[in-house]
Amino acid sequence: MGPKKQEKKTKKQLAEEAKQKALEEQKIKEEQERKKKEEEDKIRAEQEKKRKELEEKLAAEEAKRLIEEASEHAMWDQDYSKYLEDFKKSAAIMAEKAKILETSTLPDPKNIKDLNAYLSLWEEEKEHTLEQCVANCQRAEFISKKIVALLAEAKGDEEEEKKKWCIEYLDKIRSLSRTKINQITLLMLENVEKFLLRTKEEKALIESKKATEKKDQDPNYKDDKLHKAITPDITVGMYFNRSNKFIKPVPVDFEEVRGHIDFPRSLMPAQSIPEVLIRSVWTSFNFLSNEVFTPLLPIGGVVVFDLYKFGDLFPKVIKDWTVRPIFDMEKTLASIPYPDQKSLLSGQAVQALQVTLKVPEYVYIQDTDPLKVALWDSTSKGWTTEGIDEVKFDKVRRHLEYKTIKLAPMTYAIDRCIDYPYKSWYLRCVAQNKAILDIVTKRTTFVFEITPGEVRLIEKMDPELAHILNKPYPPGLILEHLLASGVNLTPRNEDAALCGINVKQKGAEERAILELATSVNGFAFRSFSRNKTLPDDKIAIGLRLNMEYDREFFEKDEREWKTFVWFANKCGCTKLKEADPESTAELQDKCANHLWLRIAIKDLYKPEAIDMCAHITQIAFFETLRKFLRMLRILSFCQHHFFSLLNLQCCLLYTSDAADERSSVDLGGRRIIKKK
Repeated sequence: MGPKKQEKKTKKQLAEEAKQKALEEQKIKEEQERKKKEEEDKIRAEQEKKRKELEEKLAAEEAKRLIEEASEHAMWDQDYSKYLEDFKKSAAIMAEKAKILETSTLPDPKNIKDLNAYLSLWEEEKEHTLEQCVANCQRAEFISKKIVALLAEAKGDEEEEKKKWCIEYLDKIRSLSRTKINQITLLMLENVEKFLLRTKEEKALIESKKATEKKDQDPNYKDDKLHKAITPDITVGMYFNRSNKFIKPVPVDFEEVRGHIDFPRSLMPAQSIPEVLIRSVWTSFNFLSNEVFTPLLPIGGVVVFDLYKFGDLFPKVIKDWTVRPIFDMEKTLASIPYPDQKSLLSGQAVQALQVTLKVPEYVYIQDTDPLKVALWDSTSKGWTTEGIDEVKFDKVRRHLEYKTIKLAPMTYAIDRCIDYPYKSWYLRCVAQNKAILDIVTKRTTFVFEITPGEVRLIEKMDPELAHILNKPYPPGLILEHLLASGVNLTPRNEDAALCGINVKQKGAEERAILELATSVNGFAFRSFSRNKTLPDDKIAIGLRLNMEYDREFFEKDEREWKTFVWFANKCGCTKLKEADPESTAELQDKCANHLWLRIAIKDLYKPEAIDMCAHITQIAFFETLRKFLRMLRILSFCQHHFFSLLNLQCCLLYTSDAADERSSVDLGGRRIIKKK
């Protein structure tokens, strides 16, 4: 009898067995994964422990190294401070000698007693003509310009007390100028008949001309209704309108008085105010918001149109006596508002006034610039474009035409951030103590030449900037001149919100600026695209050897550029490259940060390169460049970037393959190929 035949399993049994087998395999797999994970966690924990130990060790070594380097560097700091003090004393002596040779009778803007005495004497002086008044105001503005130069110097030196003092006296002088213009306006109103009525002799002459020449002239009133006084920084026009019907358009000479305004016939009914004085005052300076942070900046000066009634100011002649009313200046010079309160309360539509301003030749306006005219809002203490419409600019005649529904101080205005954040910058020396700085702004490129004590704008052919092209200025003053022309290269911390950037910490910025200024004789520096994405306590800058003072590098080899990062108390070199968006900043062996750049680069470049930098005897050049970079804020206000970079670490390593072959590389770390 053969073996018993095995019974065939049912589908249910087979499914149950397969399920059981899968569960067993799953348990085995899970157990294997658990053991693997335990092993990986153990390895990871060990690695993390070693990493922390290494970090602590490196941090301790770095702290010790920085302390040692600080001790070694203290002598350099002391020498730099001494040379800086001697340099300032020498500059003060030279300024005093120049003052002695100067024949100007103006008061010394640095001497508070001189300024106070000048202001007191001028306040007591009584001007009798419009020309005399404006001439005295222009004389005062010459003093103000010297104070502006001191203010620019104080900004570069970050002397807050000096800045406050300069702003205080600028306000005092310009406020007194406005008071003087009001006083002469009152005097002209009180003696209105001298400006409107003809004398007996003039009347007789007119009558005789009528008979012989048949000329239709008013025998009682003078033809010339516009009286003006013109100086480079202040122009005043006084137009006496005596129409008994309506106020006519004002025939102002554009080229001289810089303003024209057309009043509608319905502005003021003849029966209420038949005779008015229309005063136009233009000042080249901003007397309303000087050094006050506003989103809009007035450029090319400020124009103010005021209307004053004078019909009831005519004197009465009784026999041989002239009875002249004396009015309070505040009441008499209460200008007629436009629009008036009655129109506003009644809800009537306000008729727009057509205005034309002559924009000064030095104001820089590009075809793509947004045209903005701003009015001063005395309530919010700021400039606003509300109520302005139909703005047009005739570039040939430089006429800015627009309509306004309100009379208030007016100006051509630009956005504060019209030129920054900068797109890029590039700094290098083309000779010893002669640096070239290119700044690519949002609108155009500016090139500056920096030498000891002087900065020049070069290679800019725009006619609006011809007055400052290739001329030497102190670093702060050239930026003030550019601002007056409508080029704002002086960012403030408050601008960060408008620009959408994070300002770098003061300590890191100041350290990096000092390093750039003292090392540029041997190295070229450029903006690093991802600097903006770094934390605010880190500043990344590109660096390249430039011992031959090349303005441009014809070999476009990105490997020649190294990226350094500055902190508030140290700096170091990273592996990051501008042309490689995938480059990382992982910590490497022998990674080290150092107190100063010249210590950090000693293992990257030979001594000859380092010796070209930081000669303290070049203090005049260092300080000029340092002040200029400090005011430009190029390390904070440079925006372009590729991607966000996190957890930046620094290392002090060669990035070329020839890093360890010192005898076979040149001063820039490039391999020397020897011909056989």
